[in-house]
Amino acid sequence: MHLHDRVGRARPGRRPRSVPRGVRREPDARGYRARRASGGRSAGDRRGRIADRDRRVREPLSDDCALLRGKADRPHLGQDPSGGRTPLRPSPGRGAGGRGRPGRGGPLNGLLRLDRDGPGDAVARVTLTRPEVHNAFNASLIAEVRQVFAALAREGPGDLRAVVIAGDGPSFCAGADVAWMRAAMSLDTEANEQDAMAMAEMFETIDTCPAPLIARVHGVALGGGMGLCAVSDLVIAESGTRFGFTETRLGILPAVIAPFVIAKIGESHARALFPGGRRFDAVRAQRIGLVHEVVEGEAALDAAVESAIGDVLAAGPTAARAAKAIVREVRGLPHGSSKWHTARVVARQRQTEEAQEGFRAFSEKRPPAWTPDKD
Repeated sequence: MHLHDRVGRARPGRRPRSVPRGVRREPDARGYRARRASGGRSAGDRRGRIADRDRRVREPLSDDCALLRGKADRPHLGQDPSGGRTPLRPSPGRGAGGRGRPGRGGPLNGLLRLDRDGPGDAVARVTLTRPEVHNAFNASLIAEVRQVFAALAREGPGDLRAVVIAGDGPSFCAGADVAWMRAAMSLDTEANEQDAMAMAEMFETIDTCPAPLIARVHGVALGGGMGLCAVSDLVIAESGTRFGFTETRLGILPAVIAPFVIAKIGESHARALFPGGRRFDAVRAQRIGLVHEVVEGEAALDAAVESAIGDVLAAGPTAARAAKAIVREVRGLPHGSSKWHTARVVARQRQTEEAQEGFRAFSEKRPPAWTPDKD
């Protein structure tokens, strides 16, 4: 059979090949016209320009972020990142009326505070520190929060066992800074998309933090503050807190937080609450699954947060992380895939030294080695 006979003959259900198998097709003019139609730039060129714009917009973070690079690299209490000694100062309160604990870390660019405490400084407390605007997000705070959580995610299970996110002053987080949003109105479509993408990436970074995340919520949680609740594993709120997806009352919509909120409260509640933007109380927030525990007063709020931290510290460090991860891993998987995946995960965990220690401690009627010593 001649070569041209093989080329021209197509198998049933398949398109005929224009060249024999193994013969390389030479580029033609169509590729050039396609590039011209897109402005002469490829998709890779456009992604590169967007990434460059993203890097230019975000402000550099302070040197205090070096405090996040594991215990060996973090300065001792009272020592600045450059190696010099500074006077010891107590950490500010964690929230409105919250009692502060001395710990490693401190303010980062005046927008965020990071404190470390607990056994081996394994508990990180991230506090938004813009109380004058109810801890509203702007571009700098978004970039700072993202980088802090990205650095925390690099710490091992023994170095970071729990994270608490809170807000200084009268509110947890009132969403986006109005001045920042007003400035965004003058941006073109591409710049607005990049602005929104920065916030989406911040929420994704928090959502994928491997350590259990506890949100200490008080005052108000609106817009982006609702997003922080949605990406937290355990949300504890003071009974007077007001919640709301209030974006539509400004003529915009809760788009960036939508994937995280819908995964948390479900489509039915999202469809009821997104369009109208009405504020609601902590009781309804708990009923729809956004909040897990409601307490009366700031003192009870702090006590509930400490109790939740104690629960996490009582669990094996790698087991706690794996238990958090499995929720994301099985999301959307068909039954057959999730069945095999979960079987593999638990089989590997059973073989760890941590699991062996847990069963030995249970048999010997003693606390496991990872349990904090009681004061």
